Amino acid sequence: MTAKEKIGVVGAGLMGREIALVFALAGHEVLLTDRSETALSEAMDRLRSILGKGIERGLFQPAQKDAALAQIATTADLQRFADRDYVTEAVFEQEQVKAEVYRQLDTICAAGCIFATNTSTIPISALASYVATARRPNCIGTHYFSPVSRIKLVEVIPGFDTAVDAMEEILVATVAGRGPAPAPAVEEDGAKSGSDAAPGMTTRAMRKTKALAASGAGFLWGGTSITKKLRQVVRYRLIQRGNAMGSDCSIGGRVLITFSG
Repeated sequence: MTAKEKIGVVGAGLMGREIALVFALAGHEVLLTDRSETALSEAMDRLRSILGKGIERGLFQPAQKDAALAQIATTADLQRFADRDYVTEAVFEQEQVKAEVYRQLDTICAAGCIFATNTSTIPISALASYVATARRPNCIGTHYFSPVSRIKLVEVIPGFDTAVDAMEEILVATVAGRGPAPAPAVEEDGAKSGSDAAPGMTTRAMRKTKALAASGAGFLWGGTSITKKLRQVVRYRLIQRGNAMGSDCSIGGRVLITFSG
């Protein structure tokens, strides 16, 4: 994923609007959608407030505010997602609501578009079942933690049919310092993290995970549920990409890899 990728975010609520923000801060062109212009207007007002307060606290540079907001366009028309390269769904946490979004996107977006969901409870493969079979390898879970603009951690969950290349693209995009730090997880009967705990992790362990990711302390690799091939391929490619990126890569720093089951 390059800084010129066209990103789409469906859902302008608490999570969706900040997911749009982190992509915009990374230089991506973002299109944010919701059911009404009122919801979108409120979302943009909230982002202005987040950036303003962040500047006061030293979290953002003043120049970042206008630059990031200029990268985000809004629309209530999902048809405008036809040119998106990568779409994150962050609508209400109910399968049928998300299913309808997936069905619509499947008829609108290009074949190579990656579909990511911010779900914390619904199996990735269940959501992927609502799109054409050929698109399912490009369906993946990217579970962010709130506040998204502050917590540099995103749990990356492949579905049963997710292609290694799609997994790698998401991981490399985040590892490259253009987004939150990735923590790959595994879909086992659809079980992954809830609001506080990742799969196979206690609430206490999840708190430690968040703290480590935020502090930049350590590169962890644990668990055994994921297939050995996927684990080895993703790890090898990340390390090789990291070597090529040098200081721009977060491997060994904030990146936390947890294969849990």
